Amino acid sequence: AALRAQGAAGTTILRAGAAGTVTAVSAGRGAIVAEGAPLLELANSGGLVLVAGAVPADALQIKPGDAARVTPIGADRTLAGTVRMRGAAVDPASGLVPIELTLAAGAALPGESASARITTAMMRGFVVPHEALLVNDAGKTYVVQDVNGAAKFVTVRVLAAAGERDAIDGALDPAAPLILAGAYQLEDGMNVRLSNPGPQAAR
Repeated sequence: AALRAQGAAGTTILRAGAAGTVTAVSAGRGAIVAEGAPLLELANSGGLVLVAGAVPADALQIKPGDAARVTPIGADRTLAGTVRMRGAAVDPASGLVPIELTLAAGAALPGESASARITTAMMRGFVVPHEALLVNDAGKTYVVQDVNGAAKFVTVRVLAAAGERDAIDGALDPAAPLILAGAYQLEDGMNVRLSNPGPQAAR
């Protein structure tokens, strides 16, 4: 009689506040549950968050709002994501700094594993071999290009370095090759001859 008084005499339809996916069912068919006990768990399809981690050195460069490309494990597609939160401490269990990424609605399934590549900065410049960089007596970094058979000194600024290549910024001529071997022996405007013409180094 008490259950009927609470509306248990017939079917009751429960409506979720938003579209989602059932991730857990806590009550079985026909079971009597306590008032206020959870019946099931729903994951909001429009609010999925990818929980990732980054090593501390990389995490310091990540900030909320950074764009990310998320690749589900075993899939050949990539998803757009945005950094929602970057932790301020290292997780002792993983040794990583927690990172949370928001995804578009329906882009992934709850519980799906993925990897993420986060863009922390953008730059435009020329990628050149590290050996192309020289330093003059004034401490300025420069490169030497072959412009119509003459050496041209171009002052540059190093934007980033990775292995044997550097990203530089300066008034380079993209159509003129860089001089690598023997560049330190040249003077600005000196005639040069390429002993082994090949692909242009400046791009």
